[in-house]
Amino acid sequence: MRDVPVFDQVNMGDAGSVYDVFTLLGFLAGVTEHMALGTAAVVLPIRHPLMTAKAAASVDVLSGGRLLLGVASGDRPVEYPLLGLDFDSRGERFREAVHYIRQTWQPGGLPVNGKRVPTLDVLPRPVQPTIPLIVAGQARQDDGWLAANMDGRFVYPGSLEKLAAQTAAWSGATAGKGAFISAFHLDLLDDANSPPQLIRFGARLGRKALIGHFRRLAEIGVDHIAVNLRQSTRPLAEVIEELAADVMPQLGKKATTLAA
Repeated sequence: MRDVPVFDQVNMGDAGSVYDVFTLLGFLAGVTEHMALGTAAVVLPIRHPLMTAKAAASVDVLSGGRLLLGVASGDRPVEYPLLGLDFDSRGERFREAVHYIRQTWQPGGLPVNGKRVPTLDVLPRPVQPTIPLIVAGQARQDDGWLAANMDGRFVYPGSLEKLAAQTAAWSGATAGKGAFISAFHLDLLDDANSPPQLIRFGARLGRKALIGHFRRLAEIGVDHIAVNLRQSTRPLAEVIEELAADVMPQLGKKATTLAA
């Protein structure tokens, strides 16, 4: 799910997720049982961290511990003046929000003016020991801070060479403990032997080429792929069935990380 409160037709031309991110996650928690629910990403500086912590914990409980909370500093300048917030200080506010949210999910009281007040609490608590925080982009932080404070990193799709460099840097900074995630915009063709035709952030191709590409991504250190079907020319049910029946089984253990 994406967190885009305002449709900026002139500067962005992309409405993102139309529905409020946490409302949609709550709905999906009620109509699904097994799939992970993720955000890419909640813009922390435009939300009070206490309310973000409560909303995320609520989704985690309602889904049985399936939330992956992608977070970012935001790249849409129009949102900040609309909310009376400073755009240039969003990096500092991002760091403060991450610290506050992590404290709020732990027992011991809420942080008030730098001190924890044991008589204050936010309910519910997450089902997971802590909800994984995954940074989308750079969030105006250096790599060292991200490696120390994030559980994973989500990057835009890129070439194999670029992704290999990014995965190596992330693995080195986190001693191999941080998950590396990217996305792939897919138009899966009927002909399994169709060669790749590049489209923005992905390709139009048959399943054999798709399996080969996913295997190469795994080899260079990509842990998870979010498959975006927005540009699909086939019925979505057919594509999802083919991914489940003919693509994921060919990926071995990595198949469990494939999301559509």
